[in-house]
Amino acid sequence: MSREMVNSGIPWIGDIPKEWKIRKLRNLGKLSASGIDKKFVVEEELVHIINYVDVYKNTSKELKKQEYMLVSAPSEKCIEHQVNIGDMIFTPSSETVEDIGVSAVIVEDLPNTA
Repeated sequence: MSREMVNSGIPWIGDIPKEWKIRKLRNLGKLSASGIDKKFVVEEELVHIINYVDVYKNTSKELKKQEYMLVSAPSEKCIEHQVNIGDMIFTPSSETVEDIGVSAVIVEDLPNTA
């Protein structure tokens, strides 16, 4: 059984299934960078952070419970950037264009993780 394909209108994507809709990523949800760095400040909350390599080297494309890096951050950043099941995490930059936008999805509850 084959799908009916149509031109996406985007040269580097090529053909897509006819039933797919093209939407800009910014219209599908909230895009944000946490701004949480890899430092410890005594007065701040401790939070686990998902780093670039946690996404980039993740061949399953699923983020599960593991030992993510522990850092400190203001409590409001911990709350605002808490990850939830179904969230997509993207690599925002890289040394090559091909490595920008690599993604993985949160598939398990990750308390205290940004």
